[in-house]
Formats: sequence, structure tokens, C-alpha cells
Amino acid sequence: TQESSDKTEYMLAEILTRNNVNEAKFEGNAAGGVIARNVEKIMREEFNNNFTVVKTFFQSKNKESRIISNASNVERLVYFPTNWNERWDKFYLALIQFQRIFRSNSHDDAADCLTMLVETITSNTSRPLKVTKSIFAY
Repeated sequence: TQESSDKTEYMLAEILTRNNVNEAKFEGNAAGGVIARNVEKIMREEFNNNFTVVKTFFQSKNKESRIISNASNVERLVYFPTNWNERWDKFYLALIQFQRIFRSNSHDDAADCLTMLVETITSNTSRPLKVTKSIFAY
């Protein structure tokens, strides 16, 4: 979303709580670390959520090359429900309109998000992921 960070942080804290997420990873570069701390505070204070662990990490790799080099893995490993284009229309549009020439894109958040998901899934250092509830339950 391109909403203000106040709205986004609150929505994210609510989604993480509602879906009983065990671990939430945030890119700690730039404002990401601040957002992670704010989301964690909202979860604890507003939603009494003490079970979601918030972790930050530093992303040193080039975003453009990461997205392009992982595009085929995103297509191969990420599945969406039948009506995802209606349920998350802005996310859908951001993905299908994404251009390989980066400066043609107004936003790269959707592509970056899916790239980070695939990097986590395919990483040799990550522990196996167990999905007990769809991430699309919101």
C-alpha cells in the first residue's frame, strides 16, 4: 500500500496477530528498522501479541538484480488463489505492470516482497518453512 506509515504499521500488526504469525522478517535498511519497531510495539500494546517474533536483517544485495534473477523462481514457487486479482487488486496490478527496466516502475515493493519470500524459501541457511495457515487469510 502507499498509505501513510501509521496506517500501514497498524494494518500489518493486526494482520500478523490475526494470522498467528510466529516470525516476521523486516528489511532493516533505511526506514525498515523503524517500521519493524513500530509494528512490534503496536502488536504488543494494541493487540496483546507476545508470540510474534520480529526480526530485522540488512539487505546488501542490489534490489534490481535480485528481482530479475529470482523472477523465474517467483513464477515457479509462488501460487495465488483464483480470485487474487480481485482480493488484492493493487498488489496484482503492481506485479503484472512491473517492467524489467526499473526506472519505468513507480513502485517495486510488490516484486521486492515476493523476491524476499523466494530468497527465504530457497536459502540454504533458512530453516524449513511450515505453513499452517494461508498468508492470504486476511
